Amino acid sequence: MSRSISSPLETEVHEGTLPDTAEPPTAQGRILVVDDEPGVLTTIQAILKMEGYDVQGATNGHDALSTVRAQTFDLILTDLRLGSDDGLEMLAELRKLAPDTVAIVLTGYASLESAIEAMRQGAYDYLVKPTDVEELKLTVARALERQRLQRELAERVHELEAANQTIQRFNSELRRQITEATEALQHNVDELAQAKQALEEAQQQQNLFLAMVAHELMNPATAILGYAQYAGQPNQKPERIAGSIGSIVSQGERLKRLIRDLQDISRLATGQFELQRTPGNLFTLASEAVEDFRSTHPTHHFALIPPADSDTLTGSYDRDRLLQAITNLLGNAVKYSNPGTTITIRVWSEAEAHCLSVQDEGVGITPEEQNQLFQPFKRLGTARNIQGSGLGLYITKGIIEAHNGRLLIENGTAGQTGATFILKFRR
Repeated sequence: MSRSISSPLETEVHEGTLPDTAEPPTAQGRILVVDDEPGVLTTIQAILKMEGYDVQGATNGHDALSTVRAQTFDLILTDLRLGSDDGLEMLAELRKLAPDTVAIVLTGYASLESAIEAMRQGAYDYLVKPTDVEELKLTVARALERQRLQRELAERVHELEAANQTIQRFNSELRRQITEATEALQHNVDELAQAKQALEEAQQQQNLFLAMVAHELMNPATAILGYAQYAGQPNQKPERIAGSIGSIVSQGERLKRLIRDLQDISRLATGQFELQRTPGNLFTLASEAVEDFRSTHPTHHFALIPPADSDTLTGSYDRDRLLQAITNLLGNAVKYSNPGTTITIRVWSEAEAHCLSVQDEGVGITPEEQNQLFQPFKRLGTARNIQGSGLGLYITKGIIEAHNGRLLIENGTAGQTGATFILKFRR
């Protein structure tokens, strides 16, 4: 037969004594019981403590709110009639203070509508006075189980949200890595494509270079062979034989210069181009080259502009190589300017460099030609009737750079004042 709770216990119950069962309490939870009837309050506390709960009590709303502010409870069991206090208002305030705490209301028959209203405001369940003890136990157990499940659900949801955030971070990092890997792969593909194109172009350049070398070598070789055959014919006059021998020597010198230039190109390409540096003066070397050209090229005027102080132009140079470079520039100026024009050579010193320029009065060099001028066998479009291998400027640039210098080109306005080649050596 079930028992009910009305006022003080109808059946005596002592704290720590289990009625109707010998099994020890296993349930856990902190419960606050609020009732203005001391007998009912004591009875409910005793019953719930025997179920293994940690139970505290309050007889009015003020004490209940103070207790909730100071401690945390899993469940609040409250009567809706607390003397002068409004149980609904207290319940609302308790829900604000402890929103995660489950609430059960106690009400008499006359307050059933109020109990329903309390449930609308968030109460888990209600019990009607006089309360059946077993129903009380069962309702409290269900409420605490519900709260436990809600907490576990909240924890699982929190864990899922954290896991989802971790997955999102992983996905973001994976997308970033994939993007970077894709970009790197595309970059490598582009580099390979560029390398393939450069290799094909290099192969074409090599084939063209070999064809040009063969052509340049063939010309003097054919001339030498022809003059030798002509001189070897019977009954040739001595003066014709002497002329043929002179032509053979001239073509032999040309062939020798070409072979020397090819050797220089090979050394530049393989990094075996070496300098024999000694102390020297840039103005002195320029003067020597200009004097030689004045005697061998009387068709042009050579104006050498000296520096303000020639002593400041002393540096460490490979004398023969630097003379070769200056001679190449002077020869280039002679080839690409008309007879009777002036070639101006200027030597000066700057804060961080020793400088030399060679300026002609030819047609100048277009920007497109400037970009290709320092490649082997590259010659200006106006050079079709001008002899030369097209190696001089390439070798000159290599000589200057081997001296840690720079070779620059400046063009006159609209191509009317010729071209200026400028050498700059670090001091």
